Amino acid sequence: MVAIGLILVILAAVVVVAALTSNTQSVVVHLWGLRISNLSVSVVFIAGLLTTVVAVAGVMVLAAGMRRARRVRKENRALARENKRLGRTPTSETMPTAPAPIDGDPPNS
Repeated sequence: MVAIGLILVILAAVVVVAALTSNTQSVVVHLWGLRISNLSVSVVFIAGLLTTVVAVAGVMVLAAGMRRARRVRKENRALARENKRLGRTPTSETMPTAPAPIDGDPPNS
């Protein structure tokens, strides 16, 4: 898997370098009614790369949040089961005990 990932990263780097160095033409970009002229293909390509990076970062943050929420729900269910179990079967281990009196303390009555 590491080798395949490394090969894909190298291949992507070669494609980026080829796209940036081989295209020297100018293009006109229309964006929400705004006309931007004299942009090189390289600039448009880099804008696409940056947009992709932001989108991938957003998906990663979303996935991390979903994993965290799932883990918290699982922990809450386990704690609820444990609380229910402890509430049903009180034993000497689960019941709180009074602290031992310290010399000089008056006895509790």
